[in-house]
Amino acid sequence: MYELSIVFQKSLLAIRKYWFSLLTITFITEGIVLFAQDVLKKQKFDFLSSPGRVFLGFFVVSLFTPPGKAAVAYLLSRGQAQANSGLVAYLEVIKTLPLVLIVGVLWYIGTLIGLGLLLVPGIGFFFYGQFVAQALVVEKLGVVAAFQTSWNLVKQQFWTLVVLFFALEIGQGIVSQIFTAIIFGIIPSAKPYIVEWFVATLVAVFVYVPLAVMYLERSHKHVKVNKHTF
Repeated sequence: MYELSIVFQKSLLAIRKYWFSLLTITFITEGIVLFAQDVLKKQKFDFLSSPGRVFLGFFVVSLFTPPGKAAVAYLLSRGQAQANSGLVAYLEVIKTLPLVLIVGVLWYIGTLIGLGLLLVPGIGFFFYGQFVAQALVVEKLGVVAAFQTSWNLVKQQFWTLVVLFFALEIGQGIVSQIFTAIIFGIIPSAKPYIVEWFVATLVAVFVYVPLAVMYLERSHKHVKVNKHTF
């Protein structure tokens, strides 16, 4: 797991250098995700079963988180840490937003079909599509080429990505619960929606950055950080 140690080391350096820019990106991304989920919660969707509602929630995540992940990868690949760098990175994603949303939909459909036909193909498609949006924005690729690039990068060390992904997801859940409990312990009257957005913004940084670092390292573009600047 040598690659994971490199990823975590460079992720910490990147977070230190781009902290406020990263918060800008996750603030926008998580805000959109939470807004979309809130809209869905207000709809009855009586025709959907409980699993159906879960898959609908997964659709929201697979549609709106790739732009944020792509923006983080773009930011780290350019090496600019000005006050507006996060906004600039997100605006770069917006230039190709239709394609980014398309790959998000295709990623969701491919995963869903794979899960429906047989569990393993769905899981495989989910992981092999982890770097599609990043390749689309950073490398200016088309949809098909982006999927091919993501496939080639993931298959280099598939299980390393799987371990990283589950470590991040489990850590995200635990840290989010702790932060939320602390905030409500200090401010009992805090609005749940605002607290969830605040916590999601902070925690998402530590999820998006390692994935961006792994993508850049595998594509040999590297994260532009200089530890002597801190």
